[in-house]
Amino acid sequence: WTNSLDIKTEVEHNRFFKSTFGLSGLEQKNAYAGRFFIPNFKKKQIGAFYIGQVDKNSWHFDFGVRYDVSTLSVFVYKNNVLTNPQRTFQNPSASISVSRLYGKHWMMSLNAGTAWRPPSINELFSNGLHHGAAAIEVGDPLIRKEIVYNGQFNTQYKSHFAKLDVSLFYNYFDGYINLKPSLPPQLTIVGAFPVYKYEQSEVALYGLNAQLSIPFANFFKYTIDGSVIVASHLESNEAVYGIPSNRINQRIRFSHSLNNEEWNAFAEVSGKYVFQQNR
Repeated sequence: WTNSLDIKTEVEHNRFFKSTFGLSGLEQKNAYAGRFFIPNFKKKQIGAFYIGQVDKNSWHFDFGVRYDVSTLSVFVYKNNVLTNPQRTFQNPSASISVSRLYGKHWMMSLNAGTAWRPPSINELFSNGLHHGAAAIEVGDPLIRKEIVYNGQFNTQYKSHFAKLDVSLFYNYFDGYINLKPSLPPQLTIVGAFPVYKYEQSEVALYGLNAQLSIPFANFFKYTIDGSVIVASHLESNEAVYGIPSNRINQRIRFSHSLNNEEWNAFAEVSGKYVFQQNR
């Protein structure tokens, strides 16, 4: 069972400055029957946040702070004895962004912030066969919270002739949680299964996203977009397991309104190229 409650209110101080205050709460209870994968647990989480927005001339500012506290109470048998380990996680989050319009067509923005999350129940205590993945997953009760510090630069061009979006980002993870394969496979009464274990490390993750749209006449539009992402363990400089490959998407769309725009018909041809992951 999961129950959540969110409350927020907005205050317009003047036509340039607006504030948002909020509270959020979550309660989660889980009980299992049958084969063990994750234990019974109770989770409670509460957070409070503030967001400010300033719009003046061609400038736009966003800034916010938040604080969350999460508690986890677990009921798990060890050597046929019921134990009740409890974990508490808490941390602040903050972000700031500034954007500006240049003329009629260009907008640029810069964002920086920090966020976090507590480890999930499966990352801490899973220990069994995950039937959806056909793999054995093993958690680590000592995993700590995952914190990220990030920065991002965006630029956008928009006119009747084209629309271009480019985003560059960099993330530093303190305690990146990852599910990694572990040898050898484990033999069970229903067969052999690969084994995956949750591990934690310092990781740098960076890359870019870009999209270009070009309309032709009033009916055709060509769009190309792509993403590049690189992730490395800072201690060993090894590639992070499970990161998606770089990719490019292209599509040509024909659309036309019918019967005074009561109906809209379109046809689209698209293609995707996924690069081989060599990391």
